[in-house]
Amino acid sequence: MLFRLGMSIDEAIREYVEIGKSVFSQISEEARSWQLEIAVGKMIQRQNGVDEVRARKMPMRVPMNSTKSRAYDIPNAFSQWILTVNCSFVCAGRKENVTKPIHFPTWNPTSRGFIRPNCTVMEAVRATCATPTIFKNVPILEEANIEPLQYTGADLRWNNPVLHVWEEAKAEFTSLNISHIVSIGTGATGIIAHGPDFSTTLKNIARDCETTYEEAAQMLQQEAPKIEFIRLNVERGLQDMSWKEWEKFGVIKAHTEAYLQEQEVDKKLVNLVTHVQGVCEFQVSVL
Repeated sequence: MLFRLGMSIDEAIREYVEIGKSVFSQISEEARSWQLEIAVGKMIQRQNGVDEVRARKMPMRVPMNSTKSRAYDIPNAFSQWILTVNCSFVCAGRKENVTKPIHFPTWNPTSRGFIRPNCTVMEAVRATCATPTIFKNVPILEEANIEPLQYTGADLRWNNPVLHVWEEAKAEFTSLNISHIVSIGTGATGIIAHGPDFSTTLKNIARDCETTYEEAAQMLQQEAPKIEFIRLNVERGLQDMSWKEWEKFGVIKAHTEAYLQEQEVDKKLVNLVTHVQGVCEFQVSVL
């Protein structure tokens, strides 16, 4: 929403609420999947002023004739920074092999080493959202394949993709001096205990984001100690929130605002904003 479709934060929140109303009111997995496709299509139409057919066919990657896809070719440092932060990707997994993440980038990649299918915005959204038991797997037909491959959601292995953001940044933006990496969570989940339902315990372990953050912090300390790694994540109040409680936006807002008022968090934000406002030549912050 924020990057490929160019929405503001307020616009993205409003769209999410609208999608939640239409999608999560459905009872079955199949109905939710179908409604998600309809809702995302309508969102693209609203935000880009296109008809239904063009909305469904909108490419995930910004066309090469657009300056947004050529951020690293622009000599002006500030323009380079502005355009580079518009580069983003979402993750998913292939049903047949979930050991490696699949990246769906908004730019035309120049490096190798990652699986990056070229697909539509609709396909990328549905693929990254395809959490088992909530949404159906998504078939995507790639150019080199005879039949479509099935994609499943990223939450069981790549709920926190910060390590993949770092690897993509190193591979794609080699000429830039990365100064900050910001990891934004959806609320701390608390301690993961071995409960009576073993499958639930395994899911909670797979979806754990804080362990990934700690691994990333250790790795960056070794590989790039000059980079400031910032983690923003509401620590209290959102532990028991699930996808079924999407309508509790007021609760989420209240706990988030309380978290942002904490002295240490406020200090992080002030330092980050000050840096972004005064970004110097060939320097970029990666979100």
